[in-house]
Amino acid sequence: MDIKIIINLAICVTQLLLMMLPGAILRKTNLVSENFGRDISNMILYVAQPMLVLTAYIRPYDVSIAKRAGMVLILAILAHLLFALLSLLFFRRTEASKRTVLRFALIFSNAGYMGIPLIRYTLGEEAVIYASVYVVVFNLFMWTLGFFMYSGNRQYISIKNALFNTTTIATYIGLLIFFFNLYGFFPADGLIYECFVMLKDLVAPLSMFIIGFRLIDAFKAKHTLDFNLFACIGLRLLLAPAAVFVLLFLFYKTGICTDLMSISVVLISASTPAAAATSMLAEKFKGNGIYASMLVSLCTILSLVTMPLIALLLYLF
Repeated sequence: MDIKIIINLAICVTQLLLMMLPGAILRKTNLVSENFGRDISNMILYVAQPMLVLTAYIRPYDVSIAKRAGMVLILAILAHLLFALLSLLFFRRTEASKRTVLRFALIFSNAGYMGIPLIRYTLGEEAVIYASVYVVVFNLFMWTLGFFMYSGNRQYISIKNALFNTTTIATYIGLLIFFFNLYGFFPADGLIYECFVMLKDLVAPLSMFIIGFRLIDAFKAKHTLDFNLFACIGLRLLLAPAAVFVLLFLFYKTGICTDLMSISVVLISASTPAAAATSMLAEKFKGNGIYASMLVSLCTILSLVTMPLIALLLYLF
């Protein structure tokens, strides 16, 4: 494995964390309101991230890319099943409101907001295709298992929303462009494609802006710090990706998957910090939102150290 991947990953994580500062400063100085953060989140969710995914598919059809995407799909499903099983082993005696937050954070990583930009800068534009496949699986689990965990009610489980949301719709459109070789309608120097590129470049800075923004609110409630919170961060940043590494290593040694691009995308996605949805759903279902925000913020900061360390495992392939 090329040392440049680990170096680039460390640099990218550092850059993303530095992007948190403007959001933290604006919130600390009360130059923006709490609703501003929600509006920026919608900008990312409904505009910037779909453009990031879509542009990755604007390329000539290549059967090797299609096969690799299929392998990432299988590996991503197995990774989330593994996370779900791990979550059942921990926090059994924790109070219900916190237990839901902790287990959700262990299962769901920030593969979209943080994972896709990192993979793009570290592994290249093509890798965004595979990262988007991982996010499709993430959404499938989040809109079913994740919503059930927070609501406790099966009526909130939505297969429709799992299969049809902004990221998956962008992926479907991208697949049509890719499989039918429609990339010629979007020349690299054309007006439309350049507009897509400008919008997709908003994902990383805006995503980290929001995390920095929420970090200030989270730290206003220092009483939310406890052992379980730090235990969950350790599990999310170290144990969960380590478990995925073992799975990937077994697949590699048995010849089931020897493609290092697929392995790298899945391992990096699995090593990202707790998903932003951890706090969003806590607020939606009147859960422990402050506790969730604290967890997500601290987890994101500590990932500066853990993600490059996890990436070193790629040298064993």
